[in-house]
Order: sequence, then structure tokens, then C-alpha cells
Amino acid sequence: MIELHPTQIPDDLKKFFKPKRKYGPFILRNTIIWHKPNQMPSSATDRFTVDFEKIFFFVKKATDYYFEQQFEKSLWAEFDARSKVKGGVESNGKSSTGQYATNKVAYREDGMRNMRTVWSICTEGYTGAHFATYPENLVKRMIEAGCPKDGIVLDCFSGAGTTALVSRKLGRNYVGIELNENYIKMTKDRLYAEIGMFL
Repeated sequence: MIELHPTQIPDDLKKFFKPKRKYGPFILRNTIIWHKPNQMPSSATDRFTVDFEKIFFFVKKATDYYFEQQFEKSLWAEFDARSKVKGGVESNGKSSTGQYATNKVAYREDGMRNMRTVWSICTEGYTGAHFATYPENLVKRMIEAGCPKDGIVLDCFSGAGTTALVSRKLGRNYVGIELNENYIKMTKDRLYAEIGMFL
């Protein structure tokens, strides 16, 4: 799984990222919206406050790539009385009457469904001298979906080391690239403090 923000693509590489389904050597499988419920207020009064970022899920091949399906609780299963309808399911999780049913399509017997592409995850504060750290829950979801246990997570902009920390907590190996020596030390300190090891 490769995470990129449009503003992070260098000008000399943009020619490889054309506005089509295939982006140079990569194929775009999903555009994910990271919604921030606790987004800081904006002083702008002439536009809406932006409370999301985009995450792009790229693969190298159209098929036969690693992906661990992720699940979330279905609102249909939890709140809608129509979810109790069983049998007569024809398509798309609906019965012939148009009512939703528990049929492993709309959602599973345990009420879980395939995860959607809008993720509401609060930002997290960090006391170190880095102002763009991602919340661990956001990183965790991407690593679990895109990297097997004992696999290797590559982070080309390691920063404060959140991806390194979450990778090691989840039993994944980690390779990070970072030019700022202060951030490298920060990452080592975090790893030592939270899981008792250096990177």
C-alpha cells in the first residue's frame, strides 16, 4: 500500500501520474477519505473548513496482490429493523421486497461489513517537535490491510516515526527514509520508550 498526497508529488514525477486509472507503474485501486472529526477550526469565512485528507491505495498489478480485508460495523445490522429479514435474498443484500437482509453481502452474521472508503479517525497530539504526525489508528488500518505479518513496510518520509512504531507493534519489519537527523533520533527515542527497542 502506497500513501501519497497530491502536493507531495515532485514536479519531475507528475508526468507519471496522469489522470487515468493507471498511474505510471501503479494502478489506483481506491481513493480513501480520512475524515477528521476533531479538525481544528479555521479562521476562513469565505469557504468551507477542510476536515479531510486523501489517501491513495496503489498496486503494481491489477490482480494477485496482498490485501487483508478489513471490516466495520454495519449500521443496517445495528439500527434498522429491516435487517432482521432473512431469506429471499436476490442481489446486493436485498430481498425481493427491497428490504436488506443478513446474507454475507450487505453484512455478515456478526453484523460486520466490508470497510468503506471514508474513515473517521481523530487526529492525535504529539509532544515532540513534529507537527504532521498521523494518528496510530490510521496507520494501523493501512498496515493491516496492505502488509502481511513479517512483511516489510517502507516509509519514504519517516518523520516522527509513527509508521515505524505501529509496524513494530503489529509484527511487521520496517524501512524508513528520513533526512532530518532530529526526526531520526525522535523515532529511535519513541521506539525505545514504547516497545523497548531501537529501530
